[in-house]
Amino acid sequence: MGLVKLRFLEFFVVIVLFIEVGCSLFGIRETERFRAGYREKGLASWYGIEEHGKPTASGEPFNMFDYTAAHRRLPFGSLVEVTNLKNDKKVVVRINDRGPFIAGRIIDLSYLAAKRIDMLEDGIVPVEIRVIGFEAKPKGNLNRTFYGYYVQVGAFLDKNRAYNLRDLIKMTFGKDGEVIAVVVDNRIFYRVLIGPFTKEAEARGFSVDVEGIAGTRGLVRDYR
Repeated sequence: MGLVKLRFLEFFVVIVLFIEVGCSLFGIRETERFRAGYREKGLASWYGIEEHGKPTASGEPFNMFDYTAAHRRLPFGSLVEVTNLKNDKKVVVRINDRGPFIAGRIIDLSYLAAKRIDMLEDGIVPVEIRVIGFEAKPKGNLNRTFYGYYVQVGAFLDKNRAYNLRDLIKMTFGKDGEVIAVVVDNRIFYRVLIGPFTKEAEARGFSVDVEGIAGTRGLVRDYR
């Protein structure tokens, strides 16, 4: 009986080693297959508020305002340049989720990534993706949309009101601005940010100047 148990344990150890080696080799092959320069063409879709805050396949919470994406096979942490073939706009995303699981679609972009390549209204667009590197954990904004001090002059549920205020401030002060969407209590608010300003004192001075138009003193935000 003891010999039988010993043979069984030996057999079990061999099987475990075989699985571990096989998985290791598979991982190496997958890394080699998807090394920098790998390209793929297909359809891209996007996801947003309905998944915001929920865990992704990598374990990270999904943030619709991060530059991330889902892919069925690319290793987590892959940095991918996505080109919208309808308008040639590009965005760099980090793979942290799995999907999309619909025939023909190759990548599922976060809301912010989809916005950057102007595909929110289309919903699904033809794209080319190209692996450009690997980053296990994010180190700041991959696309650096905002950098410096900004003055938030309003936040609206109505997107049109946000853009109208941004345009009015542009005509009055000659300062550029951005409208960004944020989720608060499961509702989307559109913040109007004016800037960038290189110095905090400059931003605070503008926050006072804009009060007559915005109806309230602006809120200085640091996006460095």
